[in-house]
Amino acid sequence: MLRLTLPFPRMLGSEDVICGAGALMTLAGLRATRIAIVASERMQQTPSMPRLVKALGKSSVKLFSPSWVDEPTWSDIPPLAQRITEFCPDWMIAIGGGSVLDGAKLCWALYEHPNLSPDRLALPFSLPPLRKRAKFVAVPTTSGTGSEASSSAVFSDVETGVKVAVVSHDFLPDIAILDPELSVDLPLPITLTSGLDAISHAIEGYVSTQANALVRPLAGIAVEHMLKALDVLVDRPADLDARTEALVAAYYAGIVQNMCVVGPAHAIAHNLGAVGIPHGLATGILLPRVMQFLQSNDDVKSAYDALARTAGLKNAEGLVEKITELPTTYGLSPKLGDVASGISQKDAPEYFEKVGSAAIEDRLARFFPTPVMARDAGAILESVW
Repeated sequence: MLRLTLPFPRMLGSEDVICGAGALMTLAGLRATRIAIVASERMQQTPSMPRLVKALGKSSVKLFSPSWVDEPTWSDIPPLAQRITEFCPDWMIAIGGGSVLDGAKLCWALYEHPNLSPDRLALPFSLPPLRKRAKFVAVPTTSGTGSEASSSAVFSDVETGVKVAVVSHDFLPDIAILDPELSVDLPLPITLTSGLDAISHAIEGYVSTQANALVRPLAGIAVEHMLKALDVLVDRPADLDARTEALVAAYYAGIVQNMCVVGPAHAIAHNLGAVGIPHGLATGILLPRVMQFLQSNDDVKSAYDALARTAGLKNAEGLVEKITELPTTYGLSPKLGDVASGISQKDAPEYFEKVGSAAIEDRLARFFPTPVMARDAGAILESVW
């Protein structure tokens, strides 16, 4: 990979992307001696897993279950990394949602470099080169996080609940598998929150100060296809064509957020995990309010209008309205306060102020397309509480 010293537009992704029903079985072609598969207990109990293990043939294969359910904390990573190290694989396959893929990436980093500390990893692009010991396959079973197209892996700070991103282009998988058969039984609430996360990646990346002509067209494709997929999946959750459309949209949105960086909705949402609000739901509900705020910038408004037209809608207002109504369409509350835990009505104003201040201290803040003050971020959160 070329190491750029000047900020030219670029697009990076997995070396090999395979899409379609049954795509998981193409991994039978891996030239491997020992394969470590990191997958959730639920995924390991599906019919796909024994078929995959059988398809891998003569290679030595071992399954590993992550100890975390949501985002991993740092304490979750070394024990699993140690077990993987004892097995000594030359390929790792991560199968699951974004938290599984991200945790597996971090285990991969420790497998390659056992002495890495979380403080070192928190510094962007400080990870030493990978692939000295193993290569990596990402198989998403949800359509939202874009981890299969991302140069980052996220873990939660156990004390603050704030997400910490470990960033390195070496985290881009060697192979990404987009198999809709692995997501057909995904519950509708997770289908929606995943889709909202992908839409947020695409829209926030589209207006980021890092947006560029090379990647921007993918944002339009991602939003258009995800909205179409969500319209179908609410009534036909097992529709393979719609599941494929959602996976592809999430992959393209993942490239957009990876190359262009996301914005205020994510910066605010990064601070909401501690009160039990799912990340995709947070970004999706915050996004329309963020869009309304940023439209005070004429250039941003024009960009939203163009993106809306690409997605088959009249203008930015139509796009905001469409995203706003999605939670209700899927039977979810459009108010984050209905999901949050541990925040009383009395404490809420102080909480909004705290989150607003944290949001503008987020690393994303320097890429916002127009200035956002702490009081602005707090007011946006309050408006959807």
